[in-house]
Amino acid sequence: MRKKYGGRITAIYDIPPAELTVDVPEETGHLARYCVNITDRQDRMIEYARHAVYAGAGALLVNFVATGLGALQALAEDPVITFLP
Repeated sequence: MRKKYGGRITAIYDIPPAELTVDVPEETGHLARYCVNITDRQDRMIEYARHAVYAGAGALLVNFVATGLGALQALAEDPVITFLP
């Protein structure tokens, strides 16, 4: 699992700014983040979220309509899954 998300996440965050085609923060005033879609069964979502956070993800994407609010609440209450500004 770590390989699936970890490779994508580190590939995004390891790109030197000089190699980016557009300097997004300077042009838009906003910081762009890679948002990992972890929508799945609740037990898998927690595992995916932990791996994504460990790999350095800046945000997670969850389709709560498909998973239910209980799964979203479980993610929110997990102490390992945190994002700091």
